Amino acid sequence: MEEQKSLAKDANFKRTVKRRVKEGGENKLVEKQMKLLPWWKATSTGYAFAIRMGKFVEFEKGKTAIAVPSLDKMPAVIDTLITAIRTGELDSQLAAASVRPQKKVTRQKG
Repeated sequence: MEEQKSLAKDANFKRTVKRRVKEGGENKLVEKQMKLLPWWKATSTGYAFAIRMGKFVEFEKGKTAIAVPSLDKMPAVIDTLITAIRTGELDSQLAAASVRPQKKVTRQKG
């Protein structure tokens, strides 16, 4: 969420990640810049911000996005969501949207 807030403030924001690369038979830790994809889409009335955790988070019954009138208001909306998540207000919605990975079923020949 913090990265999305930074992306809303600066369209050229990139996340810095550390990766191990083999160089001359030796593993080295290298920092790389990764491009972020925004969690919002432009609409006819502004922007729609959505959180996806396997499935989209439903903020209200049947509503999976928050309408934001302009991009400069996006950081304030994200701050409100961060506060709600930290205080536990969205726990049930986040739990409903998170999809647990399925266990692979291996079939034995026999």
